[in-house]
Amino acid sequence: MDASLWIWLLVSASSILLVHAEVYIALLDGEPVVHNKATTKIDSSSFVPLCSDQVQIYSSYLTAQHDFLLASTFGEESYTKLYSYSHLLHGFAVDITEEQAAKLKSTQGVKLVTKERIMRAVTTYTPKLLDLQHGAWPQLGGLKHAGEGIVIGIVDTGINPDHPSFAGNSKKPFRPVPHYKGKCVSGHGFPASACNGKVIGAQLFGKSVGYSNGDGTAFDADGHGSHVASTAGGNSGVPVVVDGVNYGLASGMAPRARIAVYKAVFGENGYVSDIIAAIEQAVRDGVDILNLSLGSENVTDATSVFMDPFEQALLSAVHAGVYVVQSAGNLGPAKGSVRSFSPWVMTVAAGNTGRHYKASVQLGNGKTIDGQGLSRPTPQRKSYPILMAEDSYVGSNYSEKRCVDSSRFNRSLVRGTIFVCQYSSLDSISIPNVLSVAHAAKNLSAAGFAMLLDPSSLYDGYMTSLYSLPIPGLVINTQTLSSTPELLTCSYFRSFWITTPQTKKAVARINKNSVEYNRTVPIVTPYSSRGPNLLNNKGEPVDVLKPNILAPGEGIWGAWSPSAPVETVSLSLVFPGSKFVLCSGTSMAAPHIAGVAALIKQKHPSWTPAMISSSIMTTASVVDSKGGIIQAVTDHLVIGTPFDFGAGFVNVSAALDPGIVFDAGYQDYVSFMCSLNTTQAWKDAVKQATHSDCSIAMDAAYNLNSPSITVSSLKGNVVVQRRVSSVSDVAETYTAALVRPENVTADIVPATFTLGPHQEASFELRLGLTDGKLLADYVFGQLMLVGDRGHSARVFITVASK
Repeated sequence: MDASLWIWLLVSASSILLVHAEVYIALLDGEPVVHNKATTKIDSSSFVPLCSDQVQIYSSYLTAQHDFLLASTFGEESYTKLYSYSHLLHGFAVDITEEQAAKLKSTQGVKLVTKERIMRAVTTYTPKLLDLQHGAWPQLGGLKHAGEGIVIGIVDTGINPDHPSFAGNSKKPFRPVPHYKGKCVSGHGFPASACNGKVIGAQLFGKSVGYSNGDGTAFDADGHGSHVASTAGGNSGVPVVVDGVNYGLASGMAPRARIAVYKAVFGENGYVSDIIAAIEQAVRDGVDILNLSLGSENVTDATSVFMDPFEQALLSAVHAGVYVVQSAGNLGPAKGSVRSFSPWVMTVAAGNTGRHYKASVQLGNGKTIDGQGLSRPTPQRKSYPILMAEDSYVGSNYSEKRCVDSSRFNRSLVRGTIFVCQYSSLDSISIPNVLSVAHAAKNLSAAGFAMLLDPSSLYDGYMTSLYSLPIPGLVINTQTLSSTPELLTCSYFRSFWITTPQTKKAVARINKNSVEYNRTVPIVTPYSSRGPNLLNNKGEPVDVLKPNILAPGEGIWGAWSPSAPVETVSLSLVFPGSKFVLCSGTSMAAPHIAGVAALIKQKHPSWTPAMISSSIMTTASVVDSKGGIIQAVTDHLVIGTPFDFGAGFVNVSAALDPGIVFDAGYQDYVSFMCSLNTTQAWKDAVKQATHSDCSIAMDAAYNLNSPSITVSSLKGNVVVQRRVSSVSDVAETYTAALVRPENVTADIVPATFTLGPHQEASFELRLGLTDGKLLADYVFGQLMLVGDRGHSARVFITVASK
């Protein structure tokens, strides 16, 4: 079959499923594996042994229950069971009609039926930016050992098995990891040799898009999954060569970590039923860290986001000892746009890297004008004639928006020129627009292109410097050209170009890029989703800080798949066939933290997921490279808050030795859920979802022992309780220092305490309203616990009177 026809058929089948299929997830009464103490022989503080014979027998028993219930409910009716969930959830995904779903809801033993949701897939310099060479890696035996023995699970679009970031190491072979029991499924495009000790697991979960058992492999036809995997745990010292230009050496955060791949996202979309199945298998296989660079664009319509099957699956994963990292979402800068909700998940926001690729154009008179753009120079350092776009436009009513449409221009005039588009309005200035102009110029056989922006434009060319352009090109913001005011209008622009005696035409050449690191870093990117966190789709607040941490996410070099079709992700249009691309998004930020968590897990293998999160959050930095508070981009640059950057920018070296941590376990999270509502119906719902009752309910959600404090409904005096645990081998005395939120009274009791090695201490934070006046909006403060042995822990305080 012709390859293009096969691709068309696959896309068509997916589209039909999207329109007509009714995939539902049903959860049943009874306990899945991780909650069945009789089978796993664990208590609430232990990790679950998922490879025992007892577990396999119980899992098979649950699957048989699913089949029996479906058969007895629907009889001769048509239905297709896609997955049985037995380890993290007790239930299944099934393809049925809306009428059958209603019937299933009323069946005895079924506690929840919910319709399928779509989730979207939401580095050469960052190891240096995070100072891994001098900080974290030496603490773990150096670069050659960083991440050794830790398995990072990647639920995404798959992996490119031929990429050097995932190659085996003949000089220092990757030893087997005994606790990992996953498998590699080989097939077309994914040979058995791809699982080489670096990649140790590769499976596909795609029944919602038409794959059946045994069909397909984890081959990444998109690129997103490969990029994510290389950022978290890709090999070190891999040359990043794109279009003949070497941009340096790439490394993952934990270069000796093993990678297990679970393909459940296709193009930009993944279905929750597939993703839950992938997560369940990853936990069952024995991954240590789970990266989810994906999320829903909408808030679930469940009573609480925490009751959604996806969030419950993640809670069960954490109960099994797996550390879960998720991207915050790319819906910023709107308030309440964060799409990772649960306190048992580490939610990652995206910041810049401070790296900047400067472009320039040299005119025929020898003058040079700086701009932005990541591209190769014009060939052979030759100069080419300059052509204004409107001078080659075919037809009438020319406007700047026409520059993206190559069919509107005379190809014979444009061929071999520097194609110049003058922009004077704001509505057309965006990264996709720049890429579209670049491709239009390429289609017209131009030697290069330039976008000249009017000084009224607020467009920051810095963004363009992070996107590879398919032909030589740059964006010039005339706002920066104070020494050449004649460039400010199109007519002056034309007269500025000096003709050469040979051609009698204005000419120019685009120079080779140079890299600079003089930008303020970090800055929260405009697209990174913001807090406050939400309880439900009604917009009710909840006492959980989100996002949790800020990591590099803007302009990250990472592995790519040369076979990625241009239809999948716009960035795959850049340098087609390349093994590396620059990508931006919270999808890129999350694997940085997944890799950091792998380093922490390597040094502290007995730490719980909550201890790892605490170590990352309490040691984070809130100061940028210029010494000011971290800023955030909205429609302009503003001083950031925890709703932008969480606890701050990750400090890897400090996170390996935090001194104290805030720990929490499964029962703590259950108690947190119980505290969200006082009705018996709610408590019954929590028991159904978590398989634990509310007998140990905390009196308020803000008393969950997390490394942040959020009180969203302060209307009087409250007492917030926290417990810290020493992870140091020496005694240390901690003294509290408070930065009180505006119009809020705050005191800590006791203000000083001493912890011996591995001891615990509790304290109270007493909050009230100044003069009893309700707060108009959220206000922020912080608590610093400063130790006399060099450790310190920052805890952000977020208060509102909602």
